[in-house]
This record gives sequence, C-alpha cells and structure tokens, in this order.
Amino acid sequence: MGYFFAQQSIKVLFVFCLIDTPMARLLLLLIFIATHSFAQQGHPFLSHFSPTGKNNVLCFDFKQAPNGLFYSACREGVFQFDGRNWQRIEVKESIYTLLPEADRIWVAGDGFAGYLTKQIGKPGFTLKKTGTQSETAFTAIKSDEQFIYFIAENEFWQTHRKTLKTTKLKVAPNETILTVMPAGKTYIPTVITDSTSYQIKQTSLIAAPEKFESVKLITALNNNWFALRGNNQFYVGTPDKWSVVSLADLGTILQSIPVTLIQVSAEVIAIGTVHNGIYLVNTKSGKTEEHIHYGTGLPDNEIFCLTKDQENNIWAAHELGFTQISTHIPLQTFSHYPGLQGNVQTTAFIGSTLYVGTSTGLYKLQPRKTTLEWLEPVRVPNKTDKSKTEQTATTQPTEPTSKKKGFFSFLKRKKEEKATQKQNATTEQPLPNQEKIIYVKRTIEQADGFEYKKEESIQTKISFLLAQPNQLFAAGPAGLYQITSSQKPRLIFSDPIEFASTLANNQLILQNESGTVFLCNPNGKTQILFSTAESIQSATENNAGVWLVGIKTLYHLDADFKIKTYKFSNTQNDATAIISLNDVPVMCNADGYFLFNNRAVRVIDSLAKANLFFASANIMVTKRENQWSMVGHNQANTLNYLNLVPEIRKLIVEKNTNTIWVVSVNNELYSLKLQNTKNTSVQYPLLVKSVIHNKNYLPQTIRKFEFIQSEQLFNMDVSRPFFANAKDVEYRYWLEGLEGSDFSAWSANSVINFTFLPLGKYKLHVQTRDALHEQSIDEIFEIIVKPPLWKTPWFYASQFVLFGLLVLVSIRLKMNRRYKIFAQLLSVLTIVLLITFIQTVFSTYLSTSSPVIDFCIQVGIALLVLPIELYLRKLMASDVAAEKLKSIINNTQKNA
Repeated sequence: MGYFFAQQSIKVLFVFCLIDTPMARLLLLLIFIATHSFAQQGHPFLSHFSPTGKNNVLCFDFKQAPNGLFYSACREGVFQFDGRNWQRIEVKESIYTLLPEADRIWVAGDGFAGYLTKQIGKPGFTLKKTGTQSETAFTAIKSDEQFIYFIAENEFWQTHRKTLKTTKLKVAPNETILTVMPAGKTYIPTVITDSTSYQIKQTSLIAAPEKFESVKLITALNNNWFALRGNNQFYVGTPDKWSVVSLADLGTILQSIPVTLIQVSAEVIAIGTVHNGIYLVNTKSGKTEEHIHYGTGLPDNEIFCLTKDQENNIWAAHELGFTQISTHIPLQTFSHYPGLQGNVQTTAFIGSTLYVGTSTGLYKLQPRKTTLEWLEPVRVPNKTDKSKTEQTATTQPTEPTSKKKGFFSFLKRKKEEKATQKQNATTEQPLPNQEKIIYVKRTIEQADGFEYKKEESIQTKISFLLAQPNQLFAAGPAGLYQITSSQKPRLIFSDPIEFASTLANNQLILQNESGTVFLCNPNGKTQILFSTAESIQSATENNAGVWLVGIKTLYHLDADFKIKTYKFSNTQNDATAIISLNDVPVMCNADGYFLFNNRAVRVIDSLAKANLFFASANIMVTKRENQWSMVGHNQANTLNYLNLVPEIRKLIVEKNTNTIWVVSVNNELYSLKLQNTKNTSVQYPLLVKSVIHNKNYLPQTIRKFEFIQSEQLFNMDVSRPFFANAKDVEYRYWLEGLEGSDFSAWSANSVINFTFLPLGKYKLHVQTRDALHEQSIDEIFEIIVKPPLWKTPWFYASQFVLFGLLVLVSIRLKMNRRYKIFAQLLSVLTIVLLITFIQTVFSTYLSTSSPVIDFCIQVGIALLVLPIELYLRKLMASDVAAEKLKSIINNTQKNA
C-alpha cells in the first residue's frame, strides 16, 4: 500500500516555500514525488467469521486459549470457536472480559469475577466466583505466573492462582485504571492509570519511579511497551526509558479515533480505530505498513477490539463478527482497490502494470494521485496604479479552494490567514517604488495508494488477456484489441472471440463464435485455419506444431498449418486442459490424464483423476482431494495455499514469474507467490469436544474408555482448530485390533460413532489434515470392551453350581412319594434351562450374519446336547440313584 507520510511532507513544503531558485525547487519537487512513489502490491488475506445466525455482534473481549480455541465475550454471551463451529457457553451472568488458560477460563463482568470450568459428566461449563465484588464493571483481565488481575474503573483485584486468595487494591477516586502490566524479568507489576502509575508490592500500591502522564492507550509485548498519551503522541520503550515515535500518518490515525492497541511484533503495532479500520505501524520507521479498512476487504471500519493468535495473525472484532488478518502468508488480494467493476475474467501484466479484464471492460491498476494545494508568496513591484492594485488584490482568494481536509488543513488555514492579512495591508496602503508580496496558489499531485482506471475506449467484456513484449491483446465479444503503453487501445479484429491464445512467434490463435479458427498476427491480419463445431478449450505449442483441444477432439497444426484430429474420452463434456511436456502433449479432464503417443491419444492409467485442473503458460495446475500439484514447473511449498481460496473459478499462471493469479466464485482476485519456504503455521492439538456413552458425558481429558458390550453407545466429537479455512479440515480414524479394519477415508465429519464392537482391547487412531495438506500425528485412545454380566466366567461357574443344586433338589424330592410329581416337573425344568444355557453360550461366540448358518449351528448344538439331556433325565428319574443318594445322606447324618 502507498501512503502519504505527513511529517516528511510538511518539512518538504516549508522548505519548498523558502527556496527562490527555480531549479532547486524543481529538484526538490522531483525528490518529493519520488519519495512518494510506490510499487504495486496486494492487500493481506482476510478470513471472516461470525457466530451462527448473528449479523450484529457486539464483542467486549476476544482471546485465544493455549489449545488454539478462541473465546469471545459478546452481548449474547460467551462463545467458543474452533475455526468451523461456534459453541455458546451458557452463563447466566453478563461477562465483559475473559482470559482463557489451559485448565480454566477466567471471566469478569458486572461487579463479579471468577472462572469457568468444565463439568464432569455434563455438557458445558460451570461458573465459580472468586469473591470479588466491585461497584463498577470489570473491563480487563491480566495475568502473570503468580496472579490473575481483574481490572475495574478505579480498583482492581489480584487473585492467587493456586490458593485463589483475592485481594482488593484501589487507586484515587479521580483516576481510571487502564491496564496492569504484569511482572516481567526485570520489573515488577505496574498499574497504569490515565494520569500516573503505581507498582504492586504484595497487597499495596506504591508510586512508580516513572510517571505515565495522561495515558489514553497502552500495550506491551515482552519488555517492549507502546503507549498513546494525552498529548496525542505515541511512545515506545520500557518502564524506565521512553522515546517518542514519529508516525507518518499520525494526523489521520488521531482523526480516526484509536480505541485499541496490540503489539504484533517487536517493531509493528496494530491500532484499531472507530472510523477507519486498522493501521499496522512500524514503531522504528514510523511508516504505516498496512491500512486495513472497508476498502481493502474489512467488513466494518468500527473496531471493537484486537487480539493476536499464536501464528501472529491479527484478529479484529467488529459489528459483523470477527476478521482474521494474515499478513505473513504469500496470498494477497487485488480486488479491493477502488474503481474495479464487473466480474473478473482474466489478468495480465505489461511491464509492471497490472491489467484486469472484467465483464464490463478493461481496467489498469495505477497509482492514485491526490492534489495538494498551498499558497506561495511571490514578490512583485508595487505600482501606484489603482486598477492594477485592485487586480493584484483579487489574486488572493478569501476562502481556501482546496476541498481536501485532514492533517494538512491547519497548515493551509494558517498560511491563507497570513496571506490575507498581508494582502489587505498591502492593498490598503500601497507605497510607490516598493515591492509587495502576493500569494499564488500552487498545486502538486502526489501518489496516495492505488486505484483501477478503466480504459474508456473498451466498453465490453474482456475474456482473454494475452501479454507480449511491450504490448497486450484483449479479446472478448467485441473482438481483439491491441494495447500499448504509448497508444490508446485499438480494435484490430472485430469478430466476437470465444477463445484466444498466443504463440511463440507473437502470433495469435483465435476462434470466433461461429467456430472458425484464425491465425492472427500482431497487426490484426488474419488467416482462416479451419472450422469446428467444438469450442476450443486450451492450446499449447511444441516442436511438432500447435495443439488445440476441444470438448472431445485434439487438433494438431503442423508447421504448414495442416490439420489432423484425434478423439479422446470426455464423458462429462467438461473443459480439457493441455500443455506440452518434453514435446509430448499432455491433457487433463474429468476422465483423467491423457498423452499423445504413437499417433493416438492414450489414457495415463497410473495417475488418479484430478478434481480441478487449469493450464496456463504451458504449466498445468491440478488438485486432487486437498493436494495441489504442478506439471511443467518446480513444485512449491506454498502451492497448497490455494486451498484457502473458496471455489476457484479461474487460475492463470503469470509467464516467466513465480506468481499465480486466482479468481474465486465470489469475484475475488488473488495472487499467490510460489516459494519453497518452510510452513510457519501452527499445528494445534487435536481436541476432544465431547465424549458421550449411553447419554452420559465423560471427561474430555481421559484417553482410556471402558464399556460393557451391551451398553456400547459411544460418540466422540473431535476438532482441530484451523482458522484460515476450517471447512477444508478433514478427519480419519482407524480402530486397531478390529480384524480387517484400516484408516477410514478422509472426511469433513469429525464425529466418531461405535454402536457394537466384539469383546477385546482396541486402539483408536485419529488423524487430521488441514487446508494446507499438513497432516497431524496419530492421537491414540484406548477402548476396552468388556463382556456383559451373563458372559463373564464367574457367571458361568455360578450357573453350573445352580444347575447342580437343582439336580440334587430334584432327586431329593423324588425320594418322598408325596413330592414325586413336583420332583418330575423340577427335573424337566432343570433340563430345559441347562439346554437353553448351553445353546446361548455357543450362539454368543458362534453367531454369524447369515440366518441359514445360524440355524445349522443351532441344530448341531441340539444334537450335541441330546446325549447330555438323556443322561440327566435317566439320572434324575432313576430310583436306584435316589436310593443311593438317600443312603449317602443317612450315613452323613449318623456320622454327624
């Protein structure tokens, strides 16, 4: 982004007005303009989020926990966010500030403070208060290794982390506490108010050696502090050493009303404002590195609060939700410069100038110029002629003519007032033979960012831009235009063009809407090559000639432009991309990859089908699942950043550069720099959001689960935070120990369900893969499936003992004639129960999914049980057995 550096400009203008030599002024003016010339670069990649169904979000505080989750204190309550899903935390109290940590979430609101903790066996959180009671609402929470600080208007409470002992500390009634600077390695905790500062020693406040006079905003990163004071100056330093930071855009920032500060790095500060978005300022140079506002993609210019995540991305809360600002990734957007209209179709460069073709015409990205006006004093001879005096007096305007307001308005106003006074004094008492001073309005143009300017001579859709040395060709329904840097665009071919491509000899291949294919030279002279009912989709060139690909036909034009055709498969009638790889034409469509070999188009069976494919500048870019690859170019580590672009509509490789231009379905234009740099993104750990067993919530921190087989209703919901584009985070799992099991297919579904598992011990492996195709390590959970009560060995033993007792009771009753019938019934019941028990045991371990096989198994079990049944029946019905049992019982009684 280009910016106008205010303080430097003021100095230049003052010097400019004092220099009399025209050449010196011209030299200074050239230096001034050169100082404010900027190269084209895009805006940072932005991702927008909002709680489900919320489009009017009032956020009080927004912070990230160590595990990667974000927590926000909003008007509607507290929300948890993992990049994909918002979960509302039910809390009855109104919470205005929070501080998430590993084991709990510290919160504070209207007169109370405490922490949220997970409920064991239940969903959600429990609020536990620490006993703090303030007369006003708490506005911030700070922490160090020993204490948590809850900050209210003119008092704050410190709570010991371990003992939870709370102490109240209070400042003077006329002071407002801004923040507490926690303890560092070289200094003790410091309380910053709007007029002074205190140091915390145990449970009391003492005056700090360094005063903070009239502080408005303050922030810190490690030992590096940054503050805005009441004198509208920014300061940077440490508690014992401060220095003024001269900001280039100080006036604009102050007019925008800064309300929040965060330190992004050791040298960069982010300033959130009420009226004009976010300024990223370098504290050493004072320059504005980025200005992020509505014009650059920010949904709302009113910033509620700022925070920073573990990847150094900046997060801004505004009325429409939350925006992540990724300044470190090689993906930038070029859609938000002013002036661009219509749906983006294509883009190309001539030299260092970017051209964009849209559905409404051709646009050029160029420096935006603003006019700076001032009044220059000029000495002229004084004459007594009244008419000339009056004429000279009219050269001084009574009101400023410039409509530009802002930081320079006070400078113009003072100069104009001074000029008016001098002019009045001169015209009222003119003296002969003396010089007088008049003020002449001067203007200069200065670069102030970039804007798109439309080529007014092109008022039609531009579908193709073909860059050649020192010129550009734009093709669309109106025909072919030639564009150079020195001349206006001119129409050189008037047929509506459906396809256009450039050749190595700077000639063009064109197809009009009737299907005729032309060869066109740079001057517009055309030659008809052939006609076809198919639309040409892509073209390439090698030593064998020119290759054009249609829907189902490959066209080959040799050096004499004689044509040969070859058919290939395209069942979906989709677009086909083609490049030349080592002089061999290689194609790709929805049916797979093809190559031209031995006078025929052959399928490459070894390559899996691609989901997306684009060909440009003899480079093919393809996507399969979440993995991007390039054919005809060295692979780059940054290529998978294309996954962050939602639904790519068109992809253009900039020739002879490492830049890819991408157009999305929502009409965003992005550029991606291809680099082999190390991925610096943070891989957050896998989080278990909930574990449900038979409608009971289990603790989320455990890694071992035990279930009874008959009660195995198991549901685990996992999540891995990823915020650039969480929709592309995929999950898979594998249950080690289950015969024939393997990792499941990658899926966006993060819920793992089990309804029935055989008895045994298992290991559940869970993996995730984010949009950058970074795969996490295995997260392992142990699952033990226990048998139900009626399948345990001691239950079987108890059953055999029971059956033995029933047999003995039956035989004993048979010895008494009065209970003979009852004994027979008990015998039959015992035999039936025993047979049923044996069949149940066998069927438990031998059951199959086939009813026929199960029936055969049951018949076999019955045949095996039959001899046992006959023996027991004979034993229980035999009188001899009864007599033997009776004698044994009698002998036992006698011996006793």
